[in-house]
This record gives sequence, structure tokens and C-alpha cells, in this order.
Amino acid sequence: MNKFEKQAEQFINEETQFHLGFLPTEQSNPLTRTLEADVKRNTADGIRTLQKVDRNVLEMAKKVLASPQYEKLLKATYETIVGGHRVIYSGCGATGRLSIMFECLWKNACHKNPQVSHLAPRVESIMTGGDYALVKSVEFFEDYAVFGRRQVQEAKMVKGDTLVAITEGGETSSVLGTVAEALDRGCQVFLLFNNPADLLAKHLERSRIAIEDPRVTVLDLFCGPMALAGSTRMQATTSEQLIAGAALETAMHKILGLQPRNHVEDFEKLLESLEQDKPVKAMADYTDFEAKVYQNKGKVTYFADDFLLDIFTDTTERSPTFMLPPFRKCDDKTSPPPWTFVKNPLCSTEEAWEKGMRRPLRCLNWTYADYEKMGTADKIGKNPPQLASQDLLKFKVGCEDLDERCNTPHDAAVLVAMHRNSNLEEAFNALAGKFGARATLAIGIEFPGAYQVNASCDGGSLDLMRHLAIKLVLNTISTATMAKLGRVTGNWMSWVDCTNKKLLDRGARLLVEIAEIDYKTAIEMLFEAIHHLKVTPGEKPSPVQVALEWLRRPQINSLQDFLKYTKPAWNLMLDDKSSITPEDMFAYEEIQAEDKITRRWTGHDALGEDFKVTTTWTTTEDGRYQAAFNYKNNQSKTHVTEIQFPLLKLYLDVDAKILLPGDMGFTFDSSLLTPGSYDMTRPVDSMQFAAILRPHGQSIYLDYRDKNLNVKYVKHKLLKDRTMIFGTSYLCPIYDTVAPNAEIPYPISAKPFTGSWFEAAQIYKKWALKQAWCTNRPEVNPLQDIDFWFWNRGLVKDVVPPIEKLLGDCPQLKIALDWYWWHSNPYDTDYPFFWPPREGEETFKTAVKRLTDQGVFTQVYVNGVCWDCDADTWTLGGNEGVMIKEDGTPRAYAFNKYNNHRLAWMCGEAPKHHDQILKLMGKLHGSGLSGQYLDMIGCATHDPCYNPNHSHNLGGGHYVRDGYRKMLQRIKDTYPDYPITTETASENYMDLCDGGIICSAASAERMGNSQRNVIPLFTAVYHGSYALFGNYAHPDSIPPWDPKWPDEDRWQNEKPWHKLYPDQFFVEMARPIAWGAQPMVCQLRPIVYTDPEFAEEYDFIKKTAIFYHDHKDILFHGEMISPDTFSCETFTVDFLSRMIFTKESLARVITKELPTVLHSAWQTKDGKQFLILANVSRSQQAWKFNQFEGTIQPHTYEAIPLN
Repeated sequence: MNKFEKQAEQFINEETQFHLGFLPTEQSNPLTRTLEADVKRNTADGIRTLQKVDRNVLEMAKKVLASPQYEKLLKATYETIVGGHRVIYSGCGATGRLSIMFECLWKNACHKNPQVSHLAPRVESIMTGGDYALVKSVEFFEDYAVFGRRQVQEAKMVKGDTLVAITEGGETSSVLGTVAEALDRGCQVFLLFNNPADLLAKHLERSRIAIEDPRVTVLDLFCGPMALAGSTRMQATTSEQLIAGAALETAMHKILGLQPRNHVEDFEKLLESLEQDKPVKAMADYTDFEAKVYQNKGKVTYFADDFLLDIFTDTTERSPTFMLPPFRKCDDKTSPPPWTFVKNPLCSTEEAWEKGMRRPLRCLNWTYADYEKMGTADKIGKNPPQLASQDLLKFKVGCEDLDERCNTPHDAAVLVAMHRNSNLEEAFNALAGKFGARATLAIGIEFPGAYQVNASCDGGSLDLMRHLAIKLVLNTISTATMAKLGRVTGNWMSWVDCTNKKLLDRGARLLVEIAEIDYKTAIEMLFEAIHHLKVTPGEKPSPVQVALEWLRRPQINSLQDFLKYTKPAWNLMLDDKSSITPEDMFAYEEIQAEDKITRRWTGHDALGEDFKVTTTWTTTEDGRYQAAFNYKNNQSKTHVTEIQFPLLKLYLDVDAKILLPGDMGFTFDSSLLTPGSYDMTRPVDSMQFAAILRPHGQSIYLDYRDKNLNVKYVKHKLLKDRTMIFGTSYLCPIYDTVAPNAEIPYPISAKPFTGSWFEAAQIYKKWALKQAWCTNRPEVNPLQDIDFWFWNRGLVKDVVPPIEKLLGDCPQLKIALDWYWWHSNPYDTDYPFFWPPREGEETFKTAVKRLTDQGVFTQVYVNGVCWDCDADTWTLGGNEGVMIKEDGTPRAYAFNKYNNHRLAWMCGEAPKHHDQILKLMGKLHGSGLSGQYLDMIGCATHDPCYNPNHSHNLGGGHYVRDGYRKMLQRIKDTYPDYPITTETASENYMDLCDGGIICSAASAERMGNSQRNVIPLFTAVYHGSYALFGNYAHPDSIPPWDPKWPDEDRWQNEKPWHKLYPDQFFVEMARPIAWGAQPMVCQLRPIVYTDPEFAEEYDFIKKTAIFYHDHKDILFHGEMISPDTFSCETFTVDFLSRMIFTKESLARVITKELPTVLHSAWQTKDGKQFLILANVSRSQQAWKFNQFEGTIQPHTYEAIPLN
């Protein structure tokens, strides 16, 4: 079970109180089922479709305004205010903004009527998240009742105060928290919501508690589903604004001695006026205007004064409803700019807020300690949102910072006018010229040249109908605009932002409705999509849309589909560094047959009118799409140096992985790649395939079935739109004369597939096991009996005793030694001259005999590729055999960071170097060694050579590999029973070598590879034929020190690294076991088996060796089967990245999230199947694999029978 499945299971089983599909406010309204189609067909039709549902609010109002519950609310509102107490409205999201608006409407009315100015403080508001949430939604706050309680406490409510709690659905936890706290404080409480009370009480415990409390007066404002399913900012909030607003306005009228308004009649007149042809056309025309701005990547800035809060309410709610970029602070220059924003051009930001609120800002200043006290520190408290006043003031709603709103030619300035205001109009006209477009949206007034929406909205001391008018108009326009832009599906808000549990449930139900999948799958996909978006830069789509895109991806079922969706291209590189692509050719034709598609391009300016490029694609019996490439008639004097083909195009998800077979194999996450700048070309070395692994839709496998192992590369290039160019490159041989014709001398094939890296390996395996490098291997590997390797370095006294100690403790083991620094020269210096041994020939031979007499397989380190080009011996043959790069310089690198001697690569055509290696082999074989390790041959002989003094062609070919194969064959012929190992897992020399050391994979993090996710790809293909071993698992994490290095470079501050990085050794030790490789310990010192401080490490060494010994039939001779579906907990592991040449000041820590239990699955030759487990954590761990599950103790191994 992966983490998304776990999250889904937890949400389904433990968050049932947020499964709200039974609520009418969450359901689709039959009146608007055709909304999407109506808007796209004719905007005015879409406007009328939306307006139908507002009539339901009117019918509800007729009943509720005549109800005893409303009369009680009206009485309490009036008596509380005149009695010297406070009416406090509480809400969250849209109802929180409504609560703030009620407070502001009251204070404005008190300001306009000086005789009641003393009553201004008698109405307040509580918004979940504080005033900050007015302009930006605060994720997950609404899920916590304790936050509502805390805000009531901070409001210091007392007996005599009245709370009017408003929650559209009737289930918002934070609002219900205000209810509970106000009741505890003896306050009078009213609860307004828009779902049937009996339905809420039946299904939701938190709602039932409030609804059935006799101290709570419930006003059920149910008016049916929303016009846009789940979008309670529409009719639900309209009904609450009408009912609660009517009570507040009536109370003000009574205080002022005015006649009460008939709010039913007023609202009916308002609806009728908006339904007339002219206002509908004006709204439709304005919708088209605003949609066009967004379609052209422009931004809209609304300008207003008195109605700033109304506009903020609508525009803020567009962000979570339609997944638009939220408002951003003035110091945030990296987040995408919001599509819409609101400004008051008459004053500064601080003055604008003061004028709009008629009070100081009321923001939250909660600290981690506050969240901890409320019991939410584990979630929100880990990264508490910044919600204080200074944070809100960073949203520049005043006259400042206008330039970023008008920096493209498509940006628009829109004046929203509810009455004529000469100062506002003058300021707008002065600023609008900076914008590419301008418009005025006039509501309820005459305004020449405006989109004029006639509305009957006069009257009332609080201007309630005027505020309802602007709400209805902006709700309608914004919803229709988003429908035109494709952010509505049917009448579902399909671009919802899943920022809380209610919205997560809503998004899942939307997927169930649209994609026809089950609820569990929908929730899993949403959690994965949310994770996907966290690492997606820039403006983000809705998680729902991401999931829908995954579900709707086209399937590649034929060669024609493959060519259509991946658009294979090619590129020819020329010796003048220019290139030729299909677009540069004169003509193109395509010939389609039943099982073959041929594409031909003809004619080029530089290479001649008869120059032809031909690609041929066929479908193989096993479902691969196989390609061939050739060109003909190059009539120029220009060499084609490289053929890049095929270059596939596919969208790279942020959570996709790139699979490469380097060494054992690895993947890396595409989220680490920067679109537009990532461009990687990597030599093909270990195996000849790669893949793009996509978690949704089909992955793409690509191989290059080259029996001669020519120089070739795998290519990845990520474009800005996340299109990945994925392909391969063949390096052409360069001869004295230009080759008129050439081809890629091997087939290339691609295959869409589903599954993990293991599935990609199985595609390649079917071909690979039939190749000569595999079939020519001896039936019995001479290394197959080895149970455990030592990688010890230095003098006999340091190398031999630890081996004898383990043999004494575990006499059943067959142990092997890979002995480094046995030679007289410093490490990585003076190669290839290793002889004589550091302690003399006799001491060396005696030590070898001492080991072999005890059954220890003993080999020593020799570099098989390099010659020290800074040594005096360079002229003895290194200068003749050196591999030259294309720029004319030697291929060389200074591995030794203390003397900086450069080691130069020898070409396959380097007879003096090869003779020197053979001469050294004679001395080593004669010393009684069991076998020989030749470094770098397996991993560093895949590059081209441009040495003009060599007889081979320049550039591409397989001469380097052929030359080293000849050298290895000479060794095998001379010493036929002398096993040879080399560096890394590589198929190139499998028939001539018997094994490879895989330390760079098993200890990737120690070597500084923070981005690679290492995997046993090689053993998934070739296991049981080739011995693999090795890691850098130092029990004390202190690398050995060669006394021949300068002492001043030695680390001065060694620490108990095994305590500081307590998991690193166990991970590195166990990885080879899980991969089916032979385990190893690196530089075991006596302190590890004599000091109790290291007892656990030494015990794990013994456990590892014995486990491998007891399970060799699985771990050496078995065949890997799919490891997929395994699940366990993960944990964070810190790795000290430190190698022998790492200077103290350059060491760093790499942190990885890894499974606590490493695993693999195998089948033995007699058909038995086993799951291999290694718990590398310090605690017992639970695991699951298919129908099997269990627990495993810390730092132990298990083999679980599967059949």
C-alpha cells in the first residue's frame, strides 16, 4: 500500500463526517445540468440558466421571513444592540466574508446616522482565519472546531451577547466551534444553514449536537442545490445574506424609527430586474470581455471604493472554486499573479482597509505554542500560516504597486460602479490608460459607455439590496466566465481546489460522476494529484483536473497510435557543429503498409538535392515498435558525426521517473528537473535500454539492440512546457573521406507499457539472455560459493586479522577479500605500475597463502584502464595509447585530490598498456592469488577516441570495447582458471569477467548521489549468471587513510559517526542482499568487534553473512520476480557523504526518505518463490506483499515462502 492509498484509507474510514455527498448543497441542480453547454453556445443563455436557481432563494425567503425563528432572531438582534451587548456573526469562507460585511454594513450605517454612532461597536464578526482570510483562503482551518472556540474566546463574548453562526452546509467545524464556545459562555445563539436540518442531524454528529441543543435557535434556509454543484458562495450565501441581513437592517430601522422594509418584495423586484433582456445582455457581454482577457493571458483589476469588500468577497472565492492563482503579497514575486485583483485608487492600502472595515484589522497572531495548546501542532502548527495584520497589509489593495497589474498588453482595468463617484471615476481614468483594455461595470445606475446592468436595489438603511445586487451580478459573471474557459463540467465546479476535507470529498465525488470510477480510487487519485501539484511550479490546475487528465490519457494500441502520440523525430549532427532536422529537408513522403510505415525525407541545401533520410517502423511479435534509420547520397564534404534517432516527445509528469541502467540501475524523479534547462546526454554502458515511468497512463520503454555494443548515448531534454524529448544517439565512425551512405547498425525499439521498472527490465530480458555475452558464460560461476566479501585496504596487519575474526565466529562461511593498497605506489598514482607489493614480495605472498589456506578467495586491486599522465612512466607507452577527446585533449581525471596526478584513459588500441597489464597479471597470479580485480573496465570503456595516431576510425564504433575484450581474452587464455572481476554491473564483458563490484550503487548517497533512487535493474535481467558484490559500508564511517598521503589533509575532528548517522551502515550493508548480490563490509577494524560500542554493527555483519550463506539458492541462483505491491513504513535516513578523498570541509549530509524494510522477490530453480526482507530500521516494522503480511524485527533478515 503506497502513501496515497494509506491517505485514502484513512480519509474513508476516519473522516466520515466530511463525506457530504448526501447534502443537497453538494449535489447537482437539475435546472443547470446544461450550464457548460449553454454558456459555450451562447453566453446569454448561460446567464439565464444560472439565474433560474436564484428564484429558489426567493421561495425560501417567503417562508423563513414569516417564521417564528426569524422573529426570534430579529428580536434578539434588536434587544442585544439596544441593551448594550454585541451581536457577533461568525462564518468561514464565503460566510466568514459575509460576517465581516454585516459588521461593515452596520458601522457604515452608524457612520451615516450620527445619532446612532455610539452603537457602531455593537456588531462584530468572527471569520475563521481572521481578517486575513478575507483575501486568501487559509487551508484546512475550517476543519477544526477548536479554532472557532479560540476566536470566540479572543472576542471575549459574555452572557448577553448574541452569536449568529452562519455555515452554508451546516457542518463547518470551525463555525460549529463558535456555537459551542458561545453556548458555554451563556450567549444567545442562532445557527443559519442551507441544508435540511433533519438530514444534517441524521448523518453528522457535529451538526446534530448543535441542531438538537435547545439553547440554539436554528434557521434552516434550505433552497435546494446550488446553480454550480457545491458552490455555496452562490445561492446558499445569497440566502444567508438576505435573511440575516434583513434582521440586521430591520433592527437598524427600528432604532432609527423608520418603517421596516418588505425584504421579500425588495428581493423579488431585484431578481425580476436582473432577468430583463438588457441586464442579461450586459452581463453576457461583460462575461465575454473578461473571458477574452483571460484567454489572452491577461489580468483583470477591479477598481472600487465603497463596495471594495463585496468585490473582494467574490474575487477571493474564485480561487478555491475555480483553482485560480490566489492573491499574492507584494513581496512575493515568484508565485503566479492572480487573474483578478481589487484596488481602491483613492488611498493607501492601510487607509483602504480602515475605510472598508470601519475598524482596526482583526487578524490572528497565533504561534506554534498556541497551535500546540489547541492540539493541532502536529498538522497546522508544523508550518503555521502567517495571518497577522502585517501579513494582510502586504496585499496592496490601495493605490500602490499598480505596475505589476498592467505589464502585458492584454491586462484590463474595470471600474465597478454602484453609484456615481467623481473622485473614483477621475482616479480610474487617470490610471486606466496604463492598461491594454478598460471597461466599466455599472450596477443599478446610469453610466454612459458602461456594461450597464439595470437593477432594482434602492432603499434600506444598510443598503442590503444594493449589496445583494452586486453579489448576484458578480457571482453570475464569474461563474459564466469560468464556464466559458472550461473550468466547469456540466454544472460541476471541476476546477475545485481541495484545500480542506469537505473540498476533498467534493472533488472525489466529482471524479466519480465525471470519470465513472469508484470513490476509493477517486480519493487515492486526488491525494496523488495534490502531491503532484505541491512540486509543480507556476500556476497550478485543480487536483481534479490533474486526475481527469490522467484518466483520459490516450492509450497507444497500435504503431499508428505510437507515431501519432510520440512524434518520433531525428537530428543529424555535422562536423561543423550544425545540425539537420526533418524541417530542413525539401520533401517528405510516408508509405503505409499493413505492418510497416516508411517515412522518407529528400533534399537538403548543404548535403544535396538527392540526399535522403529514411526511417522504417514495424511492429514485432512481442508488441514492440521497431525502427531502422539510414541516409543516402550525401554529396557534400561534410561528415555526419552523430545520428540522433528516435527522438520521442511525451509529456513528463512532475511525479514521473526517468529510468536508466547505469551500474545496477537507478531512477530519478522528474520533479527535480527544471523545464527549459534540463538537457542530458549519457553514455549507454550497463545495459542498452531506458524508460520514462509514468504513474498514470502508459510508460515508454526504449532499447537499442546492438550486438556489437557501439558507442551510443541516451538523451533527455525537458522543454518549458514539460514536453520531454526522449531518445538515443548513435555516434558515427569518421573516416578520411565522407561516407555518402550510413545507417544505424542495429534495430531500435520502443514499447508502451504499464508497471514499474521491473516490467521494463522484463521487456529487455527476453532479448538480452539470448546474446553472446550471456550465452557464452560458463555454466558454473567460479564465484558462486562466496558468502561474504571484505574490502580491506593497507598493510597485512590491517587486512588479515578482521577476516580471521569473522571466520572464527562463523566458520561455515566462504569469505572473499578484495585487497586495496597492497601496492607500493600511492592509491590512484603511477598506474599501471603497481609492483612490487608495499611490504615486499615475501610478506605479500605469505599473507596471500595465509588467507587462501583458510579458504579465503583473495584478489587485489589493479586499475585496468588508466595510466598516470603526470608520472615519469608516461612516455613508456601511455602517450601512445591515450584516449583523445574530440577537442584534442587527453581523457584524464585527477582522482587523487592530494597530489592531483591525472589518470588518463587508455584506448582499446593501446598495446603497451595491455602488455603491462598482462605482465602484472603474471606476477600476481604467481603470488598465489585466487583471482584478479581490474578496475574501470566495466564502467569506463564506452567513450569514443579521436587519437589521430591510432589505426581505428575516429569517433563512433566499438573498437575501444573490442580492444579491452582482446586484453581480457589474453588473460583468460593465459590463466584459464583465474576469475576476473571488474567495476560495476555491465553486460559488455559478462562472458570474459565473472563478476562486478557495485559499490557506487549500493552506497550511492555516500558517494554524493542525492538524486538517484538506486534499484536492482541489472539483477532483474541477468541474475544467477554474473556475480555482483560490494558497497562502502564502513561500520564506523571512517574511510581508510593511505600513509602515503599528506598528513595535513587527514580529518582532524573524527566523531562517533555511527551514532550521528545511525542508519547509514545498515542500509548500505543490506542493499546488496535485497538486490541478490553478495554482501561486503568495507575496512573492518578491530575496534568494531572488540568495543561493545559497535556490538550492533558487528552483529549485523554476522547476520548478513549467515543469511546470505543460508539462502544462496535464492540470492545467487534464483530468478527475480516482480517486487511490486510491497508496502511498509518509510523513514528518514541521513547519510554522511564522505569518500577517501573527501576533505573535511567538503563533507555534506544527504537525507533520503527510504522504506524501513528493503525487499525483493525470487523464484528458485525448482520453482519455489520467496520474499526477501531486510529491516534496516531500529524498530519492529509491519509489511504487506500481495496477500501476505507480517512484522519483522529491527536489523534482521527474513525469507518468506510465497508458495
